[in-house]
Amino acid sequence: MVIYNALIGDELKSVVISNDKIVSVESNRSNGDIDAGGKWLIPGLIDVHTYGSNKTERFVWLVA
Repeated sequence: MVIYNALIGDELKSVVISNDKIVSVESNRSNGDIDAGGKWLIPGLIDVHTYGSNKTERFVWLVA
């Protein structure tokens, strides 16, 4: 699988993945399997946050 147009650092790159592992990071290709559309590619980053509040407090807090 090839992810292309991925922003890595300050450059657009293509990332080649095989057997669930990153095989190489290359100069950007014009095509591939997934177009990242110029967005950051950050392997392993999971957005784990939640919002909460209760009836007695008038604010909402962020847990990250």
